[in-house]
Amino acid sequence: MRRLKKLEDEEWMSIPDTNNRYEISNYGRIKSYAIDSTNGKILKCGKVKGFQIVTLKTNGKSKSACVHKLLAELWIGKPSEQHKYVTHIDSNLNNNHISNLKWLTDEELKAHYSNYFIIKYNKPSFQKVITKNKISEKDVVLLKSMLKRA
Repeated sequence: MRRLKKLEDEEWMSIPDTNNRYEISNYGRIKSYAIDSTNGKILKCGKVKGFQIVTLKTNGKSKSACVHKLLAELWIGKPSEQHKYVTHIDSNLNNNHISNLKWLTDEELKAHYSNYFIIKYNKPSFQKVITKNKISEKDVVLLKSMLKRA
């Protein structure tokens, strides 16, 4: 746990079902009151597949949660039951500010990620040119012709 640095316009909300031991800010930071009950301390998040994950302990049980989904549930709220997924608008998985999160339906998620993969994976790739070959191209041709004869 780390000491709390104050950010401008940062607001905190208590996380439900944690006996007021944890709060989450509109920036996606998690504060624990387990050790320091007056000021609280910022929890360090882990990562799973690039997403920030936090483990909350309540009543002797541990529960892991994605920070962005927890933040969206508390600060934004689901527009409807069809909105099951939370995405980062700028595709930066470390930017968990509420202004960067958006609820998506199944169809919206497919459209969002199909555009993402088109942009990400259709970039031109450059092959590495090896300049310090041990044998020349002529030697390769000669070796191949010798192998065919054998």
